[in-house]
Amino acid sequence: VAFSGEVKKQPHGQVWELFEGLGAQQVEVFYIRHGESIWNAERQFLHGTLTEEEIVRRGHEPVHNDSPLSIKGVVQARKLAENLFGAPGSPSPPARPGSASVPPQTTQLSQIVACAASGQCEAPLLLTSNLRRAIDTMVIGMRPLLVHNNDLRVVAVPTLQETATYADCTPLPLGMDGTVLFDPPHEVYAPDVASVLQQQHYALEQALNDSFEAVQLIGFMRNLYKHRLSVDLRQGSSYNERRRLADGTISNFGGRSVHALDETERREGLGG
Repeated sequence: VAFSGEVKKQPHGQVWELFEGLGAQQVEVFYIRHGESIWNAERQFLHGTLTEEEIVRRGHEPVHNDSPLSIKGVVQARKLAENLFGAPGSPSPPARPGSASVPPQTTQLSQIVACAASGQCEAPLLLTSNLRRAIDTMVIGMRPLLVHNNDLRVVAVPTLQETATYADCTPLPLGMDGTVLFDPPHEVYAPDVASVLQQQHYALEQALNDSFEAVQLIGFMRNLYKHRLSVDLRQGSSYNERRRLADGTISNFGGRSVHALDETERREGLGG
């Protein structure tokens, strides 16, 4: 599960429903924290130059909606893949138990996904928040497994979505075809939506030293977003269901709230 925010001890019931089809009495869940986002980096930078009130105001700006991974965040996601599957082209497996640099949970998960990538074990269920920083951490971190198993899908679950006082916890609207946006379609874009996608692509390009490798990664992600990224919408739910409150606010468990546009409004400029 790739997520953002704090891990809840009692995940939403809809999340557990996804495990029902596995037929197992006991399910082991590994949580993966997303890499650094652009807003994470900017907020940290602003802490010495602006007041907290000014930072909060800046964080509400639409340009930070669904903040994607920063360059550093993409590098961190690639490092996750290296820790789980080993360095690309390297015959040596990932670090084994006893390594001071790799936690035991990472070693255990590495054995599970390596076995699945070899085809000797059943593939795990890959769940992610519907925020693109979590989606991209999952897609990049699990890329070797996804490459070896063309039938394996990544499932974006809105009930895993972080709630906070910043715009980075507001997902971009879905495309006209119902898929999660990666490239601008032919429809007219709202400026903030186009800006987020441009930032996402820029970080992916700049994080890799090899331009050909960057093109390959972006092509892989484009295909996965379009054909292998499912959105789990239960009856009566929406892509941003954790944010659809009657008074138009977003609230988390701490009681904080911030104004949010209705999904219909946020689709303005997309023809929806």
